[in-house]
Amino acid sequence: MRLPSPSPVEPRHRLSSQTDETNRRRSLRSRDTKDLEKGLHGSFQYRNWNGKFSTLKVVLILIVLGTVYTLYRSPAVHIADHPSSNNSSFVNRWTRESSAVDPRYTSTTGINWDHMSNIVEKLTGKSEYQGVGFINLNDDEIDQWKELIPDCDHIALHLDHMANNITWESLYPEWIDEEEQFEVPTCPSLPWIQVPGKPRIDLVVTKLPCNKAGKWSRDVARLHLQLAAARVATSSKGLHDVHVLLITDCFPIPNLFIGKELVAREGNLWLYKPNLHQLRQKVQLPVGSCELTVPLKAKETFYSASAKREAYATILHSANFYVCGAITAAQSIRMAGSTRDLVILVDDSITEYHRGGLAAAGWKIYSIQRIRNPKAEAEAYNEWNYSKFRLWQLTEYDKIIFIDADMLILRNIDFLFEMPEISATGNNATLFNSGVMVVEPSNSTFQLLMDHINEIVSYNGGDQGYLNEVYTWWHRIPKHMNFLKHFWEGDEPEIKQMKTRLFGTDPPILYVLHYLGNKPWLCFRDYDCNWNVDILQEFASDVAHKTWWKVHDAMPENLQKFCLLRSKQKAQLEWDRMQAEKGNFTDGHWKIKIKDKRLKTCFEDFCFWESMLWHWGDKNWTDNSTNSLSPPPALKTHLSSLSQRKYLGAFKKFIGWVLKASSLLGITDKECHTPTLKHAWIFPVHSTSPRLLILSQNRYKTATSPVFSYLLYKNGEARNLEPHHETHHNLTQTQNILASARESWRVIQDITEHCPLPRGRCINRVVYYGASLESDRADKFLLSFLVRSEKMSMIKVTSTHCGAFLVPYHGKLASVTSKADDYITMSILEDAEKHECGQINLSFTFSSQ
Repeated sequence: MRLPSPSPVEPRHRLSSQTDETNRRRSLRSRDTKDLEKGLHGSFQYRNWNGKFSTLKVVLILIVLGTVYTLYRSPAVHIADHPSSNNSSFVNRWTRESSAVDPRYTSTTGINWDHMSNIVEKLTGKSEYQGVGFINLNDDEIDQWKELIPDCDHIALHLDHMANNITWESLYPEWIDEEEQFEVPTCPSLPWIQVPGKPRIDLVVTKLPCNKAGKWSRDVARLHLQLAAARVATSSKGLHDVHVLLITDCFPIPNLFIGKELVAREGNLWLYKPNLHQLRQKVQLPVGSCELTVPLKAKETFYSASAKREAYATILHSANFYVCGAITAAQSIRMAGSTRDLVILVDDSITEYHRGGLAAAGWKIYSIQRIRNPKAEAEAYNEWNYSKFRLWQLTEYDKIIFIDADMLILRNIDFLFEMPEISATGNNATLFNSGVMVVEPSNSTFQLLMDHINEIVSYNGGDQGYLNEVYTWWHRIPKHMNFLKHFWEGDEPEIKQMKTRLFGTDPPILYVLHYLGNKPWLCFRDYDCNWNVDILQEFASDVAHKTWWKVHDAMPENLQKFCLLRSKQKAQLEWDRMQAEKGNFTDGHWKIKIKDKRLKTCFEDFCFWESMLWHWGDKNWTDNSTNSLSPPPALKTHLSSLSQRKYLGAFKKFIGWVLKASSLLGITDKECHTPTLKHAWIFPVHSTSPRLLILSQNRYKTATSPVFSYLLYKNGEARNLEPHHETHHNLTQTQNILASARESWRVIQDITEHCPLPRGRCINRVVYYGASLESDRADKFLLSFLVRSEKMSMIKVTSTHCGAFLVPYHGKLASVTSKADDYITMSILEDAEKHECGQINLSFTFSSQ
């Protein structure tokens, strides 16, 4: 009969058991050998013992006396000067002494007793003190206190040290099993002080280590001592006040002992009068982020008696790009059922127009001065992101739930107002993500943030890194309350499928969805544009994209207009699409035809976004003046639809001079001066209506009325320019034509005086007309008006080309310069960029008919 085969134990386990057995046998042999040696030398040791016994007695007595004296003068790890001390306390003191010396808890901070006297003067009701408790102070320091407050008991409180294997990483793990699929997350157990029942402790004095050469803000012993002090303070059962005095060169945990409870500070002495009710709630929290402070399935119905002093808040600074996101975030908060105040901090860069949209969405607007990150480079993305510190100045509120403007609130998170500062989701390592966080405004906390702005180094150069260095004691909330739209590189297919389902589940499972990468409102609604950028594909999700647009579509139309695409962004999207096509990205999103109506909707002065692609990628090109530049005329090819995008690069050689709105670039050619149009209006402003270009200028200095020349065009199609001299009749006629539009005139450019010459010509939606300076009518130049963008440019050509007889010739602009009996001479604008003109002679047989 075959015996059962041995269990499949891994080799390292088998090796371990074999080693243990070998060691056990070796130990037995060693013990036998020692027993044999004891037998051989026993008689010899016995004889020597009698001779040395009297000497040993003297030595033992001296050792005991020395130990007693050392314990008496040692750092206080016992309850001293207390009538309940008995013989057992000596044994306990002696036992604890062996573990009392722990470098993690050692504080080398000196005490300025003059400062201490000033602090004691600030203590109210000290004449009625029953006891003062001391943590981590030595006996000499306690003796000094007996002189400061003599008429009460002075109690040295013992705190056992935590295990050596407890580190900051074990208190703040990068990941915990929030869903409890495999285990229930638990925090390491820390020892706490057994507070005596009597006397009552009215003041807790604690000395903290502060190793500025190391990571003092993530010092486990320092955290342990502060939590222990808080627990002693909250052990009071009565209604009397308890003060906490911390002795430290480094600032205390700002969300445990908060700034507005700071009574006095002298050097390294910090005196607090904490709200004991709130402090009791804090010490009941998990010691770190090793456990959730809010259950995964939190109750969404939350009643708060101070709801009027609670608000959601966000911040916009440096640009208007996030206005749409903030408006949509407000919409999502209301759709989730919250009625709390919505507060938004904005700086001067946010225009009155955009502020109006934010207010219409429900945000209460607070204007702020930006705060510069002193460690950021000029014009960098993080230059002004320390402006977020202004949140702590919203002191009319007790609590703030901060949300980034690129989020959707899918379910009500009002219950987070019950959580203390800082409650947030984990980010990576021991850090939290500041996209959603609970903040308790306080001017003193704001000042603390500002005081250390030059010394604290942010791990990522931004506000999140800075806040993580200040608020190292934070409280974990489930990641569903700040769920990142992100697929990690190591995500398994089933994980990606699970995330995708969460992005689109209706009714939602997620509370907050955080949109990373390119934002939905900066993409076409047809698909997530992160697909078209290689390094951003980890943020791409069409399902999450659709979820955002679902909230957008629920907004009133007057708010949706704040999500229109700028011309520059349209060019960026097309450039990214072209690069994806060039790279033949396998997801194939670049093949999708855009149906988003925002593509053909323009709200800016400059609408010819395709022209931007001619320079996109040129290192020496800047578009800082895009909104005030005139686009170049396309002389050879008609750029009429998106289907011709791939040919855009070929048009770079046809770019004409583009000029700023307030002044044209200098042209010093002897035949063409530096003119600029003086009066030019567009009426009306909507591109869907018939549009009218009107030029106004006196033909002669002696003239009493201006000449009006106008161009009527619609849907990008233009007619030639017609001059008119009957001022009153012409203006009245044009107003009557478009009176039903109910819109006002608007100036599009200010250019110096010139006189348009008769009959301009339209080629490829560009109107060309000659003009002359009022000061010298013999000097002529050529102007172009691009219908699509409603911008003007001057083209540097010879004066002969600026004649009155402008004609189209094979897709180019030509001018008849002379005529003979059998031929004419034409000047042709060959290259608008180089301002080159060519001449040809054409033979004709002229008929008298």
